[in-house]
Amino acid sequence: MRNNKGFSLVELIVVIAIMAILAAVAIPTFSSFINKANVASDEDFANGVKYAVNLALTEEGKEAVTVTVEMNSDGQGIKNLSYKLTENGDDVPAITNGAAVEDDKVAELIYATIDNDYKLKTNGVTDVNGVTITKATATNTDDNAEG
Repeated sequence: MRNNKGFSLVELIVVIAIMAILAAVAIPTFSSFINKANVASDEDFANGVKYAVNLALTEEGKEAVTVTVEMNSDGQGIKNLSYKLTENGDDVPAITNGAAVEDDKVAELIYATIDNDYKLKTNGVTDVNGVTITKATATNTDDNAEG
């Protein structure tokens, strides 16, 4: 008499093949969800920055048309932030090299309401609701370097 306990090799191979097909379908879908969540997170950050800038300018009866944010080269923390009050106007700096411009209400409100340690989830969001976010390029900051 033959003992028929367990699975045959053919049954195991069929189950593994089915699992491989399901994984091949599920992994790209899951990756797409992660990418969409990262983009949404950066867009929320951009919208929060614009809201904070405009909130600070409200007292003066002004509104920023565009806001430019440059994150540090690792994507974490704000390096530079400037805004324009008109399309063709000059950039008004609020944060330069990670420090607030002296007596700037916008920078004060940015630091109070926005997480300055926010880390970009993507390589940079471009033009979300008038806000452009980029990463700073890593450069040699050694003043004594000869070129």
